[in-house]
Amino acid sequence: SQISQVPTDFENIANHFVMLAILVAVNLLVHPALGGGPKTAKMLGSTAGAQGKKAEGMLHPGDDDPHSPHAQGFEPRPGPAEGGSIWDFGHVHAALHHVLETASEGDADGVFTVLQAFSKEHRLGVVPDTARHAVEAAVRSASTAAGLSFRASGSAALRASQSNEQSETANGRGLRMLVLQAGMGSFELESLPLLLQLEGSGARAHEVVSVESDPHLSDARAQIFGHALGIDREHKVMHTPILPGDDTSLPELLGSLRDTYEIPSFDLIVLDGLDRTQQAE
Repeated sequence: SQISQVPTDFENIANHFVMLAILVAVNLLVHPALGGGPKTAKMLGSTAGAQGKKAEGMLHPGDDDPHSPHAQGFEPRPGPAEGGSIWDFGHVHAALHHVLETASEGDADGVFTVLQAFSKEHRLGVVPDTARHAVEAAVRSASTAAGLSFRASGSAALRASQSNEQSETANGRGLRMLVLQAGMGSFELESLPLLLQLEGSGARAHEVVSVESDPHLSDARAQIFGHALGIDREHKVMHTPILPGDDTSLPELLGSLRDTYEIPSFDLIVLDGLDRTQQAE
């Protein structure tokens, strides 16, 4: 009797499997996404498309934002090299571009002359009306006090080199000049030809520190001064542009120059671009 019951048990098991298969088939018809068929592929495809649109939106920011300039047809201004105007980015940029394009690199006198003429022509006021003889007098006076002398020319230079060489090692360093509120660097540019004529520095360069709180003026001045100096004479004059904070005091500035830049003192301090009240402060 036990043997005769075995087929009955197998039949019950088979019936259970048939019912389970029918339930699974019905469930897939009701919920096709649970299968692996075309419906699932279509849903994955739509998800990938949404992700692609999202990635494209990241490449074109603001297209969906009505307040974004990109949604309003915003286009960056072309630079001068791309056909744009040199005035599109302000008068400081215009003056910088004009000098770099017009004056020859390493022509200290020419760079200052070009900048001064451009400033006067367009009434920019970036070059103060400082008398040239006053600048020369200030540099010569500071040089003499520092034990430096100007290079002689012609036969005078030959006699000086034959007689003694004390001017070559007068103080073991070059002239140190600090310019406050330096602007576009007109004083530094006007002084540069004189600094290049100075002897007594030996292997040490003259040091010019320009302090300017306006970042646009500071950057433009550094580029113009480097253009006027020329890459072949960078070892003769070291230019250090300083951009101080709004609340930086003069003692703090001098302390930073002493401790960080190792410049303990200056032979010439210029209060450029400041009126009498600002100079007193």
